[in-house]
Amino acid sequence: MLTIAPWASALYDNVMNQALRTRPRLSSDQDQQLIDLSRMLNTEQVAVMFNRSQLTIQLWRKNKSLPYIRITGAKRDTIRYDEKALREWAQTTGHTLKD
Repeated sequence: MLTIAPWASALYDNVMNQALRTRPRLSSDQDQQLIDLSRMLNTEQVAVMFNRSQLTIQLWRKNKSLPYIRITGAKRDTIRYDEKALREWAQTTGHTLKD
């Protein structure tokens, strides 16, 4: 069984309480702008949408032309795409979408 020294536990509690007090609060407008991950597309879905390979989608993203959102994770980051932004991007760049 792992035991934690009382001073370490108190230090941890102090740091966490400070972090919670200083966390920024969101206004209702900012709250509405938060990303709804359930409506985001992954690379495979975008590839089907554009009738291209997943590699092509990744290259478009890496060339900084395709709009995407990077979600920072504990082990690795996740890439997601907003369908509305992709449709606007396709229209402005002349790329065709699969119906």
